[in-house]
Amino acid sequence: MTENASDKNQKSLGWCPMEQNFIKTPVYCIGDCYDSTEINSGGGEKKNFRIKNGVIIAKKSIQTLFQNKKLFWFSFIAGLIILAMFVLEINLMSLADSHTYWTLGYLQGLLFTFSIELLAFSAINLLLADLLINLSLAKTKGYVDLKLSLSVLKSHFYQVFGWSFIIALAGTALYTVLTHSHLYTHIYPWFASVLYIPFIYYIPDIVLSAQNHIFIKIIISSALFLMTLFTIPGIVLENKNIISALLSSFSVFRKALIEIFGCFLIFGVILFLISLPEFFISLTPALVGYDYHFFSVHHFEMTTVCIIFLIGWWVFITSVFTVLGIAVHKIHYYCKTGIIE
Repeated sequence: MTENASDKNQKSLGWCPMEQNFIKTPVYCIGDCYDSTEINSGGGEKKNFRIKNGVIIAKKSIQTLFQNKKLFWFSFIAGLIILAMFVLEINLMSLADSHTYWTLGYLQGLLFTFSIELLAFSAINLLLADLLINLSLAKTKGYVDLKLSLSVLKSHFYQVFGWSFIIALAGTALYTVLTHSHLYTHIYPWFASVLYIPFIYYIPDIVLSAQNHIFIKIIISSALFLMTLFTIPGIVLENKNIISALLSSFSVFRKALIEIFGCFLIFGVILFLISLPEFFISLTPALVGYDYHFFSVHHFEMTTVCIIFLIGWWVFITSVFTVLGIAVHKIHYYCKTGIIE
């Protein structure tokens, strides 16, 4: 019996000879199987189109956060995690009676750095995993179910914690090498002076020092966290082990790099705009002709401005965490279907 091309196409599409309609057989894969021509196509026009898709994903992620107020709980918890890191850093500095706990000794410095990294990454990764599970459940249930998502998260706890342990080791190694390099000794004084002035006149220096060290840890760990953003979905949404999820994250980067660039470009621009007040606050000494009497006379007003900015900036960072999680969920879905939800 011979079979023509039309028959083959009908069978491959799920056509049943006993029915006059097609049977829909969804394709759901993330590896090398992508059915979206936009993802696989090249060319300047297509690249511009794909960047636009990334911008749309960023916009829809922000809209999702404000449309579903329960998601702000994830931002609130992320803020508590950062606050815990902040308090821990201050206590360690107070213990060392210095602006860095490394004065306690090299081994102690390694131990404290790893402990902070492990606690932070474990908490953030578990929170991200719970957020992704919630977003997936919301698609089927129509609303966020925090209790149900936590019960689902239990089955992925060890995989998520294992990944957190790995990147905590990597983050500790990066932080230790970079902060003990000659380059760091030249960059940090400039970096600190930019962030300190004029905050140093109104806020205890140990508080600013703790903030700076946490900020540096976040910058150093940002590349690792970027890997986390696309590894955790493989663990919690596809039930993959750490190695398979990591390979999936590389595949997502390779297939949707332009969309990811467009999406993160929008977040970067927003972050830059939010950070602009710090630039103007830092110009205060120059604007008043370095008249330090001004700072004592207007101590209360300037202290209020500085504290409001610092609190506002950290609130923004915690909101970005939730938006990033939403964006990753949308990119994950887009990579599989070619559809922006």
